[in-house]
Amino acid sequence: MKKEALILLSLLISINISAQEEGGTVKKSLMDDANKVAEEMKPADEAAPAEGAEATEQTAEEKAVEEAAEAGAEEAATGKESLEVKADEAMADKAEELATQDPSTKAAKEAADGVAVGAAGTDVIGEAAVRPDDWVHAKTLSVGFSGSYTNNNNLLVGATPGSFMQAGGIINGGWGMLKGGHEIMNEISWAEGIFYSPALGSLSDGNFQKATDNLSLTSTYKYHFEDIDWIGPYAKLNIATQVFNNWYLDGVKSNLDFETGEFDASGNPIEDIRSLEAQKKQKISSAFEPTTLQLDFGAFLQPKQYPPKLNYFFNLGLSQRSQFAQDGHIVTGVEAGTLADGSAGNLVSLTKLYDYNSFGLNGQANFNGAYQKNILWGLNVGAYYPLAIYGSNDPAAENAEGIDVLHMNVAGKISFMVGEYLSVDFVQRFIRDPFVTREWETSGESSFSNDWQAQSAILLSAGFNLL
Repeated sequence: MKKEALILLSLLISINISAQEEGGTVKKSLMDDANKVAEEMKPADEAAPAEGAEATEQTAEEKAVEEAAEAGAEEAATGKESLEVKADEAMADKAEELATQDPSTKAAKEAADGVAVGAAGTDVIGEAAVRPDDWVHAKTLSVGFSGSYTNNNNLLVGATPGSFMQAGGIINGGWGMLKGGHEIMNEISWAEGIFYSPALGSLSDGNFQKATDNLSLTSTYKYHFEDIDWIGPYAKLNIATQVFNNWYLDGVKSNLDFETGEFDASGNPIEDIRSLEAQKKQKISSAFEPTTLQLDFGAFLQPKQYPPKLNYFFNLGLSQRSQFAQDGHIVTGVEAGTLADGSAGNLVSLTKLYDYNSFGLNGQANFNGAYQKNILWGLNVGAYYPLAIYGSNDPAAENAEGIDVLHMNVAGKISFMVGEYLSVDFVQRFIRDPFVTREWETSGESSFSNDWQAQSAILLSAGFNLL
């Protein structure tokens, strides 16, 4: 890949720890809501069973509801995928028991399971669930972190002297609502990570580099039809940005070649080349730049699931996508070479960020499951193809066409749970965002194979729930 970024810390925590995690108080509220809905669903004129039978039936109901809620709590720190697997397992385990119950009791229990599983972050309306007449709510809030610190003295053989530090954290939150066939899910994810080495200069001068800086806000609406609840309409709004300024910093002298977006009388691009000394910083983009706003609407498809080994869903529809910039830049290439003054150093290419508005086709496929209780996996593939680009201040926007403007996002993860709050994660992500890299302009040719951004890591991470 032409442009690769090794994400050392918390970008991968954001993939590992989902905004749908559940904690102790959520478990209690789910049980309370489930019992309440189950009680309301019972017919008023239901005949009272014998005393012994009543005790047995009540015990079975309480145990089933408790197990459904505990299934969400036990996977608190493992992410949304693992939570869905546990919830689906709980539903499957009770199918045989429900089949033998009185019809009215069975309907009430199904309603309770639908509420508990939905609030835990899965598809909130199961195939057999009776839908609540009143709004049912669930809130989540979780934090995760990772870090390391190493100090080597001058006598340590085979190690660079000095202090090395990595640190990262993430905050995830969610608020879901369910009523009838209506499902609303609001999520927030904020991940930050930094790393430092002696080659960057003095830490007291702020000479550290960002490993990740991501803020994402998402609101999703789905409607499940009563007879065929595995397909229906959906709409989703997502806002994504960075929170802090971005700086270029290196341990060697560099020449920074900033794209200006301006041309001379002959049509040649006007260059802006700046010399940067080693261990000095140069601002290249501002906070909240770029900010991307995307509105999707279309249909979702969630056929029969096969928990816990396989869960999956598909989205297909149209999208309105807007990107807002503030004349910032991103690094699109670093090569060792000879600088303008004849010294050795890095030649750095920086591409300008522009505003874009576009309308096009959007699709997503998501797969996840569990090989065993402590081995989880997930794969997400997304694509967006603009049919029309408008309202852009990029002078070359009219040249963007064909496969050059295809956006792709592919993310895969395998997690090994080593404890209730700890996991070892192997994560790989590939991103193609031509409105950021703009290879069709800078290379002058089709760029589908050479403008991918790659992110990968092996990470030991920890997560805790606050709600």
